[in-house]
Amino acid sequence: MSAWTAVFAAHATELRAVLARVLGDVSLAEDCVQDTVMRLLDADFSSVRDPKAFLFQVGYNLARDALRRRHVRGSVVDDADAAIDAVVSNDAGPEVHLLVREQLAIVSRALAQLPDQRRRVLWLVRVEGLSLKETAATLGITAKTVENHMTQALRQLTELMTLTESGGIAPRTRRAQARDIQ
Repeated sequence: MSAWTAVFAAHATELRAVLARVLGDVSLAEDCVQDTVMRLLDADFSSVRDPKAFLFQVGYNLARDALRRRHVRGSVVDDADAAIDAVVSNDAGPEVHLLVREQLAIVSRALAQLPDQRRRVLWLVRVEGLSLKETAATLGITAKTVENHMTQALRQLTELMTLTESGGIAPRTRRAQARDIQ
């Protein structure tokens, strides 16, 4: 058993309860606890003076990030009218407002179809403005993985939005096509 595993085992219940109170969401708190464990496994135990405090600080930071993401995501969804007003001139007629609303719905549906990790990467880079390195550090993955997720997310969004606008059906993946050939 590693030193971090022992620290986590001793304080997991307390950490889970604290994060649930901070977040107001048991499921989200559990996600943050799991992310905390993953982060700690890469940390150098010998350089940490107070392991329990470090454990709780990492958990709290992840919870704060989750709250910020939830707030930003919620405000974007809740303020669709404000977003439309921000991009559409006051002189525009109802047709333009309807068109923008339809485009916003297309983008929302396409984003919802992305795998969670790709959507998180895209959100952090394009909406929150984090660099590839910052996004990698936030998610605990490499910058190259962030780059790959961005490439795949943008490609998938383009395909989904094009198909949605044309009323087509989603294309099969290259892997599915390759399986059929074999």
